[in-house]
Amino acid sequence: MNTGMATDTTLAAGPGGAAASTDDDGAALARLAPDVLAGLTAEQKDAIAQAYGVGWKRHPVNIRLSMPWVGGRFFLTLVGGSERRAPRRRTAERQHHPLKTAGNLFFAVGLGTVFYMGAVVVLALQSSIIEF
Repeated sequence: MNTGMATDTTLAAGPGGAAASTDDDGAALARLAPDVLAGLTAEQKDAIAQAYGVGWKRHPVNIRLSMPWVGGRFFLTLVGGSERRAPRRRTAERQHHPLKTAGNLFFAVGLGTVFYMGAVVVLALQSSIIEF
């Protein structure tokens, strides 16, 4: 049942490229319909929990921001660290999530605009164009 409430769930590719939750081992089971869950044996439930418990490990850089935006909230996640994915997986993910999209272009232009506007304000303050 969807309550309309958002949860903070990080998704990563698990075995076979399926999305896996890293909340806890029971998160994948919680998403199953009650009648399907009732039909699973304890062994099957353990196997599902183990398979989908594989997700993102701790990263040296893990920045998550959520900000109010027109019509809802906007989130930004920046995760960084050493590359551990296999070349085949990187290729598959690049096909599913291409870098050259309109959304990424608008984000980069917006970020650049904010950066340069901040630099103009700092330069204006330093050169006494703007006085307090």
